[in-house]
Amino acid sequence: MAVGSDAGRAAASAFVRAGFTDPTLVLRWSEIAGPEVARLAQPVKFTEGPGGGILTLRATPGAALFLAHEKRPLCERINAYLGRPAVAQLKFSQGNLLPRPPAPRVSKPAG
Repeated sequence: MAVGSDAGRAAASAFVRAGFTDPTLVLRWSEIAGPEVARLAQPVKFTEGPGGGILTLRATPGAALFLAHEKRPLCERINAYLGRPAVAQLKFSQGNLLPRPPAPRVSKPAG
């Protein structure tokens, strides 16, 4: 169990360093943003400020223009999911997306 708890602490620390005090935005990104947006971009940093938060998304090359047109509805979906107006602005950086982790498997109870 020590390895699992160490990995959990390391992951939590990485999320906090990137500004994500609640990792669900990253972990449920496809559900929040929708599969089309999630295929093109992923959250990499969140900075809170007095005028609202800035969410930085890494976008595949060429996708930032499409995503710029989706800023308002995407912010609305994110804020609706979070239950508060946390994200006021989106920023884009171009780059290759990190591989998405496989979806967690749901184990069926024995019996």
